[in-house]
Amino acid sequence: MQFTIKLKYHHLKTTINVHVRPNLNEGITVANRTAIAGPSLVKTFSGSSKSSSPNWNPENNYQPETEINRYYDNKHNLMITQFYQPRFHSLTPQPTPLNQIGVIPQGISLKQNQLTVSYFSEPKVEWGHLVTYNLNHLSDPLKSQNLLTMKWREFKNTSRNIAVSPYMKLGHGQSIGMTKKYIYVLASSNKEANPDKSEEIFQISRKNYQINHLWTIKVWNRSSYYPRYFHNACFINSHLMYATFHNASKGLYEYWKLSRNGNTWMPTEIGATQSDFVKNNSN
Repeated sequence: MQFTIKLKYHHLKTTINVHVRPNLNEGITVANRTAIAGPSLVKTFSGSSKSSSPNWNPENNYQPETEINRYYDNKHNLMITQFYQPRFHSLTPQPTPLNQIGVIPQGISLKQNQLTVSYFSEPKVEWGHLVTYNLNHLSDPLKSQNLLTMKWREFKNTSRNIAVSPYMKLGHGQSIGMTKKYIYVLASSNKEANPDKSEEIFQISRKNYQINHLWTIKVWNRSSYYPRYFHNACFINSHLMYATFHNASKGLYEYWKLSRNGNTWMPTEIGATQSDFVKNNSN
């Protein structure tokens, strides 16, 4: 069934078509893949932008970063910062949810050297910003935070290669992907352990960050007593998504493929690993 909803705000008007899918068994499947042995648990990284940055605080007026972070693992492999987010939307630095961008990155997606990152102001919030960087023209990670102090010509050349979305619902923000035209986000909540609730998939235009489509999905193993709520996913294209489900009670991870036909996303379990991977009870 389809319903048309008309929206009006002052002189702005639009319509939304809502499709109600009639299949009551949609998303109900069987999780029966045999789990293979997984790796031993590893200790998670500790630290945060707020605790590690000497600049991101009211005492220093939320100054931009001045140094590039470098991390080494126990085998001396180097990880180095490649980008920083612009701090604020407006010219006046104000750490409000609408204006503040970051400081917590959650999900990243890279396509043809176009990098999109989801940013949040707090660990548990579900609204934030998407920032897209054109890495073909951005080579200095610090420049994106110094837009207010650079010369006009450099500002134009730098800012045209950074795009910031409006303040929007992104869920936990770790499940994003890109195609030629769209950014996809599985707006799941990290406040939920494993509810039998629906999740939302947003199809967002890369051109203007407007939401083009919104789908709801729900996956159950045989019934609502055994839900599969996904906290992490990767979009391959407009019709294919891969997701992970952490079964904490059994200490294993399940891997799922969801294929879209029309407005329906059909789930299939494709594998499982007997391991929790990380020692922090993460999802």
